[in-house]
Amino acid sequence: MQFAPLLALALPLVAAIPQASTTTSSVAPSSTPDLLAICQAQAGPYADACPQCLHNCATSAYPDDCFYSVFFTVNGIQSDCEAHGGPNCRNIALNDVCGQ
Repeated sequence: MQFAPLLALALPLVAAIPQASTTTSSVAPSSTPDLLAICQAQAGPYADACPQCLHNCATSAYPDDCFYSVFFTVNGIQSDCEAHGGPNCRNIALNDVCGQ
């Protein structure tokens, strides 16, 4: 057991070595985005509803993704409504997701 004294001397040295950090962080965009323009770019046929839906993504760090999600959801609700023969499906879907 000749390694025991060597190990006893090496442990404090290893403990004193600074450990590398493996964490990463994502930085949100620093400029204030033009929410209406971003909304209209993501909304497709729902662009006229952007004023109704702006509040959904007003505080999002990633408004492009947020508006995409909003209008993807609107489209899904509208499609389901139309598949079941519902009336006024577009407005129902927009009101469900964005409010009145």
